[in-house]
Amino acid sequence: MDYHAQITAIGAPDRMMKVLEAEEKNFARSSYTIEKKQDGLVFNIRSKDPTALRATLNTITQFLVIYHNLKQMTQAQKAQKADKPDKVKHKRKITNLIE
Repeated sequence: MDYHAQITAIGAPDRMMKVLEAEEKNFARSSYTIEKKQDGLVFNIRSKDPTALRATLNTITQFLVIYHNLKQMTQAQKAQKADKPDKVKHKRKITNLIE
C-alpha cells in the first residue's frame, strides 16, 4: 500500500525554494516533490509505509519551523534597528544637509 500527503506552506516561494535546493528529496522508502505556487510551496509526499510518511513529514515540518523562527528573528532585528537610529546613518544625513 502506498501513502500520500500534501503540505501547503504560504510565504515567499523563491526564498523557501532557495533554502531547500540542497535538501535531499528521495529516501529509501519515501520521496517528496515541491511545487512552487504564486503564494507559497506545495510539498507532495509519497511513501511505502506510514512510518516513512511520518519521517518525511517531520523532515519537512522541521524545515518550516526553522524557516519561520529565522524569519521572525530577522523581522525583530529589523524592528530594533528602526527604533534605534544608527550613528553612521545620522552622520550621513547631516553631511547631506551640509553639502
